[in-house]
Amino acid sequence: MADIYVFADETGDLSYQSENRFFGFGTATFFSPEEINFPEAFKLRCRLEARGLPNIAGFHASVDSNKTRTEVFSLVSAQKPRFDFTFLDKQEAQSQVAEKGETYLYKLAWYLHFKQLANQVGAEVDTIYAISASIKTKAKANSMQFALIDVAAQLNHRKIVPVWWNSNTSWGLQIADYGLWQHSGN
Repeated sequence: MADIYVFADETGDLSYQSENRFFGFGTATFFSPEEINFPEAFKLRCRLEARGLPNIAGFHASVDSNKTRTEVFSLVSAQKPRFDFTFLDKQEAQSQVAEKGETYLYKLAWYLHFKQLANQVGAEVDTIYAISASIKTKAKANSMQFALIDVAAQLNHRKIVPVWWNSNTSWGLQIADYGLWQHSGN
């Protein structure tokens, strides 16, 4: 029985009317807390601050400077997480999927991603901690959290524990953000 830590980030938006065609998830998986190496991320933040590159909100690939991204990618590659990505093309959604709305699309993306990932990263006796960023809007947070809880219940042959953390304080979530940003072609 092992504990597996899966940090998730999302890209795109859920609206079928937006210009953004895709909605997707990216995950960074670690098989022990030691692999995540929080102390090195802490040291990196301090070094960047000392060089005048403030990082108040934690690392976020789309807003960090090129210098910061280079150093973060260097640290991430040294930690060697397993990255997985799932993208849904909203323009190709069947009408019954689109009619169910944005929360259903969110749940569908989680389900498709975790259905594959859970079987690839561990055994049925393992515990998978599905760690995603907390959402600021309470109504949306409740809806999205319920969706993830429902997905975990649907994959009842696996023990998946949904967890929500603030992304500016979670190095694992920042790694998932960086992996997804790079995989999205930026």
